Amino acid sequence: MRISVIVCVYNQAIWLPRCIRSILASTAMNSSYEVIIVDDCSSDGSYKEAVKFSDLFENVRVVKNDVNKGLPGSINIALMHAVGQYFIRVDSDDFVDARMLSYLSTYLDCNPHFQGVCCDYFKVNEAEEKVSRHSAQEEQIACGVMYRSEPVRQIGGYDSNFSMREGHDLRKRFLANGNQIGYLEFPFYYYRQHEHNRTITQKNELDMFDRKLKHD
Repeated sequence: MRISVIVCVYNQAIWLPRCIRSILASTAMNSSYEVIIVDDCSSDGSYKEAVKFSDLFENVRVVKNDVNKGLPGSINIALMHAVGQYFIRVDSDDFVDARMLSYLSTYLDCNPHFQGVCCDYFKVNEAEEKVSRHSAQEEQIACGVMYRSEPVRQIGGYDSNFSMREGHDLRKRFLANGNQIGYLEFPFYYYRQHEHNRTITQKNELDMFDRKLKHD
């Protein structure tokens, strides 16, 4: 198994099927990647939607948290279960281009001096219409970055103290530990904008973690 795709979900039943379908449409061979869905005690049917896929596809696994652990805690649980040489996160309300897994894993295969690689992304609205294109180098997001699994485990995975900006904190510690992240100028990730985005509903908390990142 070369790639582990991690999807953590909390009350996103409306978006989750689209997310998983986009991953399973990958041009990579099914035997080369697994999808690990971690349900963080959802109350809206997200778990049932996830199980529908694990019942149909051998490379899809579902983990259900006994208690709500938050996003970084759920990601770390997925990493405990992951067997892939590489891993990448996809948010449960987003979706991806079918070529993403193949291109990013090939980049890491061919560039052993890089321990991660990111790609560009589109912001899309609820109807999946493209709103804007963004550079992953200039405007970082937590997802759409493929890492070698072992270097992430070596730094302790995700910090549970970062309930937001957990991906930015991971990248900061990852680079500080001597790792390098490459870049592919392909917009393979689709970042969905909707009224329930945490970056909108929890703006004050987001600002607090941005300040913490600058000062740490």
